[in-house]
Amino acid sequence: MYPVCPAGGSAHLQMTMSAWKAGLEVAVVTTERAKHFYSPQDIPVTLYSDADEWEMWKCRSDPVLHIDLRRWADLMLVAPLDANTLGKVASGICDNLLTCVIRAWDCRKPLLFCPAMNTVMWEHPVTAQQVGLLKAFGYVEIPCVAKKLVCGDEGLGAMAEVGTIVDKVKEVLFCRGSSQQS
Repeated sequence: MYPVCPAGGSAHLQMTMSAWKAGLEVAVVTTERAKHFYSPQDIPVTLYSDADEWEMWKCRSDPVLHIDLRRWADLMLVAPLDANTLGKVASGICDNLLTCVIRAWDCRKPLLFCPAMNTVMWEHPVTAQQVGLLKAFGYVEIPCVAKKLVCGDEGLGAMAEVGTIVDKVKEVLFCRGSSQQS
């Protein structure tokens, strides 16, 4: 079981479908801005956004969605992780459902992240510092790749290929399952 936290496009849909078809229980946590890149009705699994957090919680005894998701998931995948959310996570900011789930994440469980941003943003000195902080938290980077980006620039910054991401998720889940059985 793992939440996939998308910021857009067909790659996100491919990852969700691959995990779902592999028999994994998947929930998607999206940001409001990410909804610009895909159609929520195309997502065949449970989709959560900021509104769900506030609709569930009315009084002290009500469930808190970001805590429930953290408890439920065996693994968290943030794909793609854009520069804005990278900065928030590295700084401890939790101002939406996605960043709240990440901040509440149990660091004994795997969290994988797939940076994706413009090449110049990727090459900015603060990006390496922020990625380093996430790795220091114990999070696993699935590195970005070089190719022609949506903006037309060419270079590093594109999210890793879907197959690479799915393979890494399977590897981490397999290793985690093997170590828990020992």
